[in-house]
Amino acid sequence: MVKLATVGHNTVDKYVNMSKMYPGGNEVNVAVLAKRYGIETSYTGWIGKDVYGELILNSLNREGVNTAHTHIKDDVTNYTEIFLQDGERRFGNTRRGASSKFKIATEDIEFLLKHDLIHTSYYGKTDLYLESLKSSNAILSFDFTDEFTSEYLNKFVPFVDVAILSISNKEIENLETFMEELHSKGPEIIICTKGEYGAYLFDGNMYHQPSINVEVIDTLGAGDGFIARFLVEYQRKTEIEEALKRAAKSASEVCLYYGAFGRGIPIPDCKK
Repeated sequence: MVKLATVGHNTVDKYVNMSKMYPGGNEVNVAVLAKRYGIETSYTGWIGKDVYGELILNSLNREGVNTAHTHIKDDVTNYTEIFLQDGERRFGNTRRGASSKFKIATEDIEFLLKHDLIHTSYYGKTDLYLESLKSSNAILSFDFTDEFTSEYLNKFVPFVDVAILSISNKEIENLETFMEELHSKGPEIIICTKGEYGAYLFDGNMYHQPSINVEVIDTLGAGDGFIARFLVEYQRKTEIEEALKRAAKSASEVCLYYGAFGRGIPIPDCKK
């Protein structure tokens, strides 16, 4: 059975105007959704010893994600306040806790290297470990989000096999040239997502996958749904055009419910 490890960021998304909260964070979302798409997954990271950490850990366990390296720390769990209007989100206050202080232990690295795929992100506090994670035959995927700079890309892109970038808020003069230059630095796949304009992929050839229109309830986690499904299909050696179509469909399905993968509970009447 193919195994995907995700490592790094977790958070709880507090939908303030709904009085509900949902487990989330790029790496948590990808682990859960990839499990739903048919492969074995694990999540490695730090969560706090509080009701928010319990929500994340319980959700991962109920989804069948391996949590042997999900570490409970004597700290609080990250959360982000979200305000929804017509399916779009506005962010409020954030709290940084255990996940924002994450460090990978030697035993974590040994565990991760036993997987076929490893996925992490800019928010995962894992960039300095990429060289170590690259030391196996595992496919290494990294989501640079929209936080990337040219300096950051040049430093870390050479260590990854699948580089994912969000470019909705970026002005890039010639996208194909930009992606081709990144590809020349080492990755097998460059993916640039652009919201309603779909996704672009370069692997020596340029592909474009339009987004799929649905009646949007909540866009949170749609990009993670795209990543999870694409990685599953890529590992299965699905043709690129078909893999992109399936990834776009999965991304659109995430928009049909609240939270990146559901499992929401009422926000507790406490400040812990």
